[in-house]
Amino acid sequence: MFDFEKLDVYQEVRAVNLKVLKHLFSVKPLDPYIQDQFKRASMSALLNLAEGTGRMTGPDKKKFYVTARS
Repeated sequence: MFDFEKLDVYQEVRAVNLKVLKHLFSVKPLDPYIQDQFKRASMSALLNLAEGTGRMTGPDKKKFYVTARS
């Protein structure tokens, strides 16, 4: 198990990401551009949390966590 997988917030974002993806693939008349943007946004938060956990310095970690929160 990686360090980021131990974070409660990572598990919450992962669960939300799964819900978003299931919803996006179940709604057919959705604009492809909007669908792509939702997928990118939900994945971005997840990936920024994971990447921030791997950073060594406080300011570097903070940058990724702030980006994930945004």
